[in-house]
Amino acid sequence: SKRHTVTGYNQRWLSLHFYTGRINAMNQKVNTKLHFDQLLLLLEKMILQTSVPEKKDFYHLLEEISIKYNLTREELLMRGFRKAYRQVVDGV
Repeated sequence: SKRHTVTGYNQRWLSLHFYTGRINAMNQKVNTKLHFDQLLLLLEKMILQTSVPEKKDFYHLLEEISIKYNLTREELLMRGFRKAYRQVVDGV
């Protein structure tokens, strides 16, 4: 029936719309000011999720977080990035 076809079309469109929105949200930069505790959790998560030693490197993580959170490396360092990194990696 015609009504059934329109309903199916609308459901497919809504699904595609929300799927596209989620993809766009994942690719967007995050405009959040990170605090030390957030940096600590973020670094723990990122380091535990990878087995590639280069991706656990201090400067690689500093650059990756800098880009994703739209903060300069200097801002991250001032917020305690080095201390958080050492705490996660070295247990200091």
